Amino acid sequence: MTFKKRFTSNSPYVGLRDDFLLNQCLVKKVVHIGCTDWPFAEVSLKNGTLLHAKLLTRAKKVLGVDIDAEGIKLLADLAPGSYVTGNLVNHDCATEISKFDFDLLLVPDVIEHVPNQLDFIAGLLTLAERSNALIIVSTPNVYSLKSFLAALVGLNYTHTDHRLFHDESTLRTAFATDFQIHTSRIAFNYASREITSRYGKFLSLISRIIDTLFWLKPYLADTIIVSIKPHS
Repeated sequence: MTFKKRFTSNSPYVGLRDDFLLNQCLVKKVVHIGCTDWPFAEVSLKNGTLLHAKLLTRAKKVLGVDIDAEGIKLLADLAPGSYVTGNLVNHDCATEISKFDFDLLLVPDVIEHVPNQLDFIAGLLTLAERSNALIIVSTPNVYSLKSFLAALVGLNYTHTDHRLFHDESTLRTAFATDFQIHTSRIAFNYASREITSRYGKFLSLISRIIDTLFWLKPYLADTIIVSIKPHS
């Protein structure tokens, strides 16, 4: 058994998560897994921060997928587009998704909610390989500086539905070791979340001050982004 004793700076900080993801999806055909941002869909739509609504104006075309049937109905009414309700773990929506022509599979902050992570990742890889599509996954970083600072004053703003936290090493193990994906196909970035709408102006101000440190120490940022290139 070996232990990595030092963080590296090979994975850069890219700024705000949503800005980076939207740029990656520009003029692409995107399947957006976890599109409702449960349980914040209605609030996020009203304040203009819902990622899926932004995708509808930036991507070439978008298919929204979520296990949250109520959220899907809300989005279909307020942000018309193509939607599928289903669960990738038990593959009950894989056939419907496969009918959609896509070149990017976007999975923002979803895997930390999934009870059976390995089955979920297997479902993602199967879908992406059929279409030779790029996969982009984001998830909270267990070594987030903001989480540690909040804990020092007795605060915990972790989503109550989260099952687990990741760091870059565990994600690399899951994709490279468990699923035999060559490391040349895997790239990591770090990003930050805009928290004004959910946690208030004070925390947003502190967040922006802290963000300046992430350009020097990316691995302390609050979001990890993994990109898995298609075979070709």
